[in-house]
Parts: sequence; structure tokens; C-alpha cells
Amino acid sequence: MIANAKTLRQGEVSLRRKSNRMEASLLSRKNYASAISDRLNVDPSEQGGEEFHRITKPHSRWFIAGMVSSCVLAAAAGESANRLMRSLLLRVSYPMLKDLIAASHTIYAPMRAQYNVTQHQWVFPSGAIIEFGAIENTEACIMNYSGRSFSFIGVDEIVQLGGDTVDATGQPINGAYSFLKSRLRAVEGSGLSLQLASTGTPGGVGQAWVRSYFGIGQSGKSCETRDPITGTRRAYFHCTVKDNPALCNTNYAARLLGLPSAQRRALAEGDWSSYVGQVFDSYSYACHTCNEFGGGRGDIMNKLGCRWEPSENGAGSRVAGVSAVHQRLAMKDDGLPGLIIFRTCRNLIRTLPAMTYSRTNPEDIDPELRGATRPELQDMR
Repeated sequence: MIANAKTLRQGEVSLRRKSNRMEASLLSRKNYASAISDRLNVDPSEQGGEEFHRITKPHSRWFIAGMVSSCVLAAAAGESANRLMRSLLLRVSYPMLKDLIAASHTIYAPMRAQYNVTQHQWVFPSGAIIEFGAIENTEACIMNYSGRSFSFIGVDEIVQLGGDTVDATGQPINGAYSFLKSRLRAVEGSGLSLQLASTGTPGGVGQAWVRSYFGIGQSGKSCETRDPITGTRRAYFHCTVKDNPALCNTNYAARLLGLPSAQRRALAEGDWSSYVGQVFDSYSYACHTCNEFGGGRGDIMNKLGCRWEPSENGAGSRVAGVSAVHQRLAMKDDGLPGLIIFRTCRNLIRTLPAMTYSRTNPEDIDPELRGATRPELQDMR
């Protein structure tokens, strides 16, 4: 009997500790979502006895860089009291959804929502639905979601989507992401706001177009722009592990500081100019760009001592070109680099740091990015 009583007491202590951890986890997730929501200009909304937040802008697209899956989960349920709410949460593939679905139980279960494993859906007491899905690729996305309507779409780790097309303004964009914008719709009088939200960290095949689409500057600071055609709000919010109360004081933050330079700058600092696999990792906007002077034409530069000759195009020429750019990015004896780019060359400045190495030839550029190689650099050798 003594042994049994001791076992029961140990079990009670274990259950209390687990309960406390679950409550702390829920609280930290909600507080983090609340803190991020404050940046998004939101109002609180009472849902199922728990306080969550919703975006008040009628039609917006926002992107957050940092540890913010909990924020997107909370935002997806922001209007769950409305029976017409239909939210869609996406990753590139279904296996990638495991952690997101697991985290959703911490937030949605206390709101009395029921999870349907077969349908990958949460159904709320009001009839509102949150659905999980996979993008896979542009063709599959169009096939799977044609004819569907959602008031909220969340894309987790958007930088895993490559820029494979351009929009009506010539802006590089991912085809699946572009199509998903057309799935944001609600009947008149529904009371729903339309939102397309994304999360991610610097790096990945979508690095260049995501940065350009949301107007993320060299500083990486939060910013806001407007769609030049529709006027829709595009907002980018810069967050790091320091902004996440659930992680900022853990060993995770310390481990990030011990990563190699490129990983640390991308993951810990949210630096959009540095990430793993970057070809020209010595490039720095501060060191390698300047304001335009003297018109910037080749003949003027030749008069200043520069000598430009057409580069050879043949076997191995691109690898040689990569080597030449590396040499010119290096600092010289006079304290200046061999290559300085006018800040008016916006496309070159956007694409140069986005170049990544080929997986099959570590000296060459990734085949998917070769078309983005700027002609401004193709005359150097």
C-alpha cells in the first residue's frame, strides 16, 4: 500500500507538471501571437473563452520573418465566431505540416474545436473551418484549389517556393502563391476580412522574389508597401528569436549564436543578404554599392582607367565568371573592393546576393537561378 500510494503521488506530481507545461506553452504562444498582432494593428476578439486576435485591415497580405508559426495559427482562427470563416494553412508538402498541426492542438482544442484527421480540418462550434493543405507545385496547387474560397490563407515557410513566373507588373513571383491570391473571397455581408499571411526565414529558392515582392530593404527592417494595381496592403514584419518569449531565454537562442556566419546571420539576425549556399557571401551592400556618378556609362569608366572586354561564352565560362566576380568583390590594398555597383542597378543588387550554388557542381550557380544572371556582369573577365 505504501508503494502504491507513493506511485500515485508521483503520478499526481507528473500530471501537475505536464499540465503546468501545457498551460505555460499555451500562454507563451498566445502572448507571442498577441505581441505580433499588436504590430499588425489588430483588435482583440473573444473566441471560445480564450483571447485571440484578428487583423482589422479589410484586404491585406502580410509576411513575418521569425519564429511565428503560432502567430499564423492564432490569426487563422481570428474570426472563428463567424460560421462563414474558411482558413487554409499551407506548407510545400504534407510531411512538413506535422509540427504545425501538432502546435494547432495547443491553440484550437481549448477553443472547443474538433479535429478531423481524415479531412485535415478543425471545425469550430460556430461552423467555421481551418484546413491544412500542401502546395506541392504550381500545377498541383491550381488543380487542388480551383473553385475554392477562403477568407484567410497562411503559407508557412514561403521562402521554400521558387520564383517561377512574373505578375502583371513584371514582378517575379511564385505561381502557386500568385494563384492563391485569387482564392481570397467572401460573399457580401459576410463580415469577414480577407488576408494572405506568410512566414519564413532568409534563405531558400524563394529568397529573391519574396524580398522584392514585399520591398524588404538592405536593413531588413519592417516595412509596408501597396500593390501597384490593386492597392492591397503588403506588410513585412521583421522578428527574431529575441521577439519570441517562448524561446528567447532558452538554449536555442544560444545555439544560434554558435552557427557558422551565414546561418547565424540568416536565422538569428534575420539578415536577408546572408544564407547557407550563397555564392557571393562576401557581398555587402554597404561596401559594394555607391551612388551614381558621371552617368555611369562604360566609355566614361574606361576614361577613368577601367577596361571592359566581352567575356567568353563556352564550356566553363560561367564558372570562370563566378571566380572573376569573387576576385572583384575582394577588398584591395586601398581599402576598396574591386567591384562597386551603382545603387540605381536595383535588379543586379537584388539578384547578386540571391545566387546559390548548384547541388551537382559546387563551383557553378544553381541551374534554376542561371536565368537571373545579370548581363551587367557577363562582360567581366
